[in-house]
Amino acid sequence: MHLGGGAPRHSLNSLEHLSTYAHETVSADHEHFLGYTYYLGYPVFTLETEECIVYFEGYCYDDDDVRERLRSLVPALFDPTADDVTQFIRRTDGEFLVVGIDRQSGRVAVVNDAFGRLPVYCDDHANGLVLSREPRFVIDNGESDEFDRMGLAQSLLFGYTLGDRTLWEGVERLVGGTHIVVGGDGETERTRHYEFDFSEKQHADKSVAENAQNLAALFTDACDRRTRQGRRTLLSLSGGLDSRAVAGGFQARDISFVAATFMHDDGRTSDDVEIARQVADAAELNWKTYTLESFGETEVNQLLRMKEGLNPVQMGFIIQFFERLLEEHGHRTTYVTGDGGDKAIPDLTPSANIGSLGEFISYVCSKNAIFKPTTVKELTGVEEQALREEIAAVISTYPESEWNDLYVHFLVAERGRNWLFEGEDRNRGYFWSTSPFYGLQFFEYAMNVPASQKSGYHLYRLFLNELWPAATEIEHADFGYALDSPMYYAVQRGLDLIDGYPRLERIVDTIHDSESSRSEDDIAGRLLSRRLSDQAVKRYFSPTIVKDVANDRAGYSSKQAFTLLTLASEVTRFASAERASHT
Repeated sequence: MHLGGGAPRHSLNSLEHLSTYAHETVSADHEHFLGYTYYLGYPVFTLETEECIVYFEGYCYDDDDVRERLRSLVPALFDPTADDVTQFIRRTDGEFLVVGIDRQSGRVAVVNDAFGRLPVYCDDHANGLVLSREPRFVIDNGESDEFDRMGLAQSLLFGYTLGDRTLWEGVERLVGGTHIVVGGDGETERTRHYEFDFSEKQHADKSVAENAQNLAALFTDACDRRTRQGRRTLLSLSGGLDSRAVAGGFQARDISFVAATFMHDDGRTSDDVEIARQVADAAELNWKTYTLESFGETEVNQLLRMKEGLNPVQMGFIIQFFERLLEEHGHRTTYVTGDGGDKAIPDLTPSANIGSLGEFISYVCSKNAIFKPTTVKELTGVEEQALREEIAAVISTYPESEWNDLYVHFLVAERGRNWLFEGEDRNRGYFWSTSPFYGLQFFEYAMNVPASQKSGYHLYRLFLNELWPAATEIEHADFGYALDSPMYYAVQRGLDLIDGYPRLERIVDTIHDSESSRSEDDIAGRLLSRRLSDQAVKRYFSPTIVKDVANDRAGYSSKQAFTLLTLASEVTRFASAERASHT
């Protein structure tokens, strides 16, 4: 979806990322432009009445007649205080975006789902609102002509920006549960109708067994709703717990599906694939593995075109996987993952005793940083104190007051929304992608179970046992033991002990990185070296540090190299596009 004032500066052809894409113009006059890019099978439609035009993208999974529901919502759509819109957001299990244009008054309304599952970017400037599912459209038609240095610095620190910030000055990412109304005079009113609050634990009065049972029922409901659209269901199956939980949910509801797993040709994911094979055999699944070759500039450029640096180019290998899946299954496929399972059911609370804002920020950085804040400063010139102040400013907007709850909110809102959702949106470039772990009723219930029941994966073991008992007997790829093994708890306890010693944790991370990603180091170093000569890269990053990261493959991890490569490549692309627009 692409919304702006007047005709767009560039054709929507540039946003057709595959040969199967097309584009449509819904409305175009001197005041408004509304259009969209799509492929056959992508869930999008328009609803036109005498009073207005309504664009809808995505699914309301718990509603069999979305069009009729939208018709009843239209009278409230252009009222930013309307309770009907509030209830629509709070009660709808879905992944959706609604845009309305009032024909008479020229007012514009925008509503997204509670999570903000479909990333939306906007530039709300003096001349009007530009809003799109594609950052490139906003950049081309808004007023942004510079990268946001703080956004670049945060992305080097964590791999994602914080809050509603993006990589570009003046361009924000829309948070979930938002309702925007732009009046005929161009004034914008914005209301947030929904925000998660992890302070209260409404289900603390129930036993862990009862909570597991209730969660299993809500989860199978979410699985069922997401597979009712008459499309082929394709499960991304790994050796972890989350995807096998989805397989269990599908089996519990007799949902027909096929499963797919990728493996790298250097064999480094062979253990994960072997466990996925055990899961597939136990469930008697229609399952297939796909061996992926090393990726290069072609895949990196495709990923940059699709996500403009908001998804790390280290995921370039996934392009091969999706191309092969698309060839075999087509666009009319629902690609289901276990994304969000790592947020909803495990204990996310910090292991350290945090007693101050300074300790909280230090903990956030020690647990989540890709580059150290000192290295980020050397790379970008953004001071460590400024980074810390930005983290403080973001968490000050959260509704919670306890440090443990604030940290959970950080992981769900920042890493979940600003990192994970962008990856899922990459998937949607090929087929609709969803996860039952983000079923609204399920997620709300899971986040209201106390951490004491989640600790040591206790809740997860009982939850998975409710879905599919055999799944708890199969090894978990990340830990080397099955959930029902006494050793699983021992490993968890060991990890908790390491968690208190950052140096030990860094050693473990380094070993894991060397085993899983070292074969990609040459790719990262080579492509990063190519960016060194670009003047735009030198403008935003220290050439000396960029060169060090590119050449010192022992001193920097693959994740660090690819994170920097992602941003350097996007800076290069941005500069090239600007030069082209002026020739």
